[in-house]
Amino acid sequence: MGAAACGEGDGTLRATDESSGGLVLLPSFRFARPHSELNGRRIFITTGGDLVCEHGELPSTISTWLQREKAAERSGHSPPPRASICDCRTSKGLNSAGSPGQAAKPPKSLFDHLCSLEMPTITVHGREARQVPFTHGNQTTFLTTMGDLVCRHGRKRQTLGNKRWKEGAVSKGIACSCAPPPFPFRKSLVGVRLGRYGGQYGKTACPPVGQ
Repeated sequence: MGAAACGEGDGTLRATDESSGGLVLLPSFRFARPHSELNGRRIFITTGGDLVCEHGELPSTISTWLQREKAAERSGHSPPPRASICDCRTSKGLNSAGSPGQAAKPPKSLFDHLCSLEMPTITVHGREARQVPFTHGNQTTFLTTMGDLVCRHGRKRQTLGNKRWKEGAVSKGIACSCAPPPFPFRKSLVGVRLGRYGGQYGKTACPPVGQ
């Protein structure tokens, strides 16, 4: 498929790995920069001026999780899973409004930010693609210079989801089990270019699930 081999690393980027003038891509796929620290917990401010935890989650989201977990505990049930790696047990320090002047400025493109992080590279049809942080295993995802999301074999998400292509790929022995996920929708990043030359955030992302 025109994709060069790549390493097996998961491309995980921790919030403390700062680059591009302090701009950080947090696990929630919100861009932010360090704002303050409280009891050893780092607090970040997003491009939209919101204060978030080191995992990139809003205080309202954390509070909702905690309420559901307490309700489950009272009823003797297992706590519901969080759709995040966030394990914060409090939203303390996140509920005050951040100053607009302190907000992080989004990068020129997500691809350029991945380049600054020196994320693993593959070549897809002669074009460079960089691994997207926080994706691993069969969900390992790469972003091309044109803003396309592809698997480690260089196949687009749309192609992998096409039933007719799957049937043909199986018969030809070229099928793969890759399942690159879509980006979560973030209102504050709508309009930001995904690729260096194309692809706009909000068009490739999945339906709204947060801000």
